Amino acid sequence: MKYFSTLQRSQCTRFFCIGFVGLLILAGCSTLKPPQIARFEATPTTIQKGESSTLQWSIENTEQTRISISGIGAIAPGVQSSRISPDETTTYTLQVERDGKMLAERTATVNVVQPPQIVEFEAQPASIKQGETSTLRWTVRNDKGVKISIKGVGTIPENSNSVRVTPDQTTSFTLQVERDNKVIAEKSVSVTVAPAYKPPVYV
Repeated sequence: MKYFSTLQRSQCTRFFCIGFVGLLILAGCSTLKPPQIARFEATPTTIQKGESSTLQWSIENTEQTRISISGIGAIAPGVQSSRISPDETTTYTLQVERDGKMLAERTATVNVVQPPQIVEFEAQPASIKQGETSTLRWTVRNDKGVKISIKGVGTIPENSNSVRVTPDQTTSFTLQVERDNKVIAEKSVSVTVAPAYKPPVYV
């Protein structure tokens, strides 16, 4: 009886050790590190309506995860960027899930500004005689952060909406609106100049 008891104890000890080691191996194999969003950003962060921005991201420990972005949907494995063209300022949320549980998320905002629009650009009066003066007047919408200039006149000071001109001959003036050194809108108007009246000379 003593022999069998010792054998049984030995077998139990061996089976316990094997089982314990197996559990450790299984535990090591099944443990997944939580995902971490290292980067999620929009480039550029500000666009005009109709333009595009690119969302870019970098995520660590993505094993067995589902990645999605609000307004876009599920992201395929390995994809790390997406081009977007929102019509208005939008905040995008990058989410990382595992087994239906949200483990990480981060947001990025794309600001959308309306392009400037030249509502009117006119010359008053449109016809003058040499030596006379005409006034160029304009109205520009969505002019925040823009540069306004008129060919033949130069850069227009901020908040100005008129300038007086005295051309010697018929001249076409072009109003240009720029943002980030890019001409966004332009419109032209002409001032017709007639020769000044010269009284006849009698000899």
